[in-house]
Amino acid sequence: MFFFMQAEYYASLNDDLVNRDAAMRFADQAVERLPGVPGVLHLAAEIIADYSDRQPSPDRDLLLTADRRVRQAIAISSDGYARYHATLARLCTLRGDFAGAWASIARAVDGEDSSDPEYALRIGSYQLIRSRIQYVQETEQLRSRQEEASGELRRIRGQILEIMDLLAAVIALITTAANIASGQSARAAGGLMTLTGGVILLVFWAFHLLIVDTPGTRQRLVVLALGVMLVLGGWARMG
Repeated sequence: MFFFMQAEYYASLNDDLVNRDAAMRFADQAVERLPGVPGVLHLAAEIIADYSDRQPSPDRDLLLTADRRVRQAIAISSDGYARYHATLARLCTLRGDFAGAWASIARAVDGEDSSDPEYALRIGSYQLIRSRIQYVQETEQLRSRQEEASGELRRIRGQILEIMDLLAAVIALITTAANIASGQSARAAGGLMTLTGGVILLVFWAFHLLIVDTPGTRQRLVVLALGVMLVLGGWARMG
């Protein structure tokens, strides 16, 4: 019982890290000596929840330990203490289990005795937990959407760079073909330009297939056939 009382004492002090560490140490020792007492299990879980609330990145293993302890407390007490569910809701929120958090806080509210003198006070604390759940959940959803938007922007930027590289290569191909054709006969020059047009068409067809990837198999085949015909026709005229 000594360790339990020490854990309660240090947990009641200010939020100094030393006090929180001491409270967790004494709570762990109390659980080792009184593993079947719901109040001891719940206090240990509640201390971890208080500690984790003040951490930028809560320790997941520590949260799972607290989760296991408060669930044991609920089971041993035959679901007799509503505030145990409130602590479980806090731990679920810290773990990102928002469905579990909403369910647990609902059970906490439903489990309170309205005739209890402290009913209004406890319901008020549960409402604060509800607000916390909603805030953390919406923040997580916003962060997820921001990551998706950032990923989409990076993908679009990559595609734009690829398009610019492709256009530069096509311009270089056209320029080179035009320079070569200028010294050829009309038939050979026409064949070379036709061949160049076919190659450009096939390049853009392949680019569209790989990057844009829109439906329409018939249109793809028409473009492919046209590109092949231009290449073959240009090659034949050059010959």
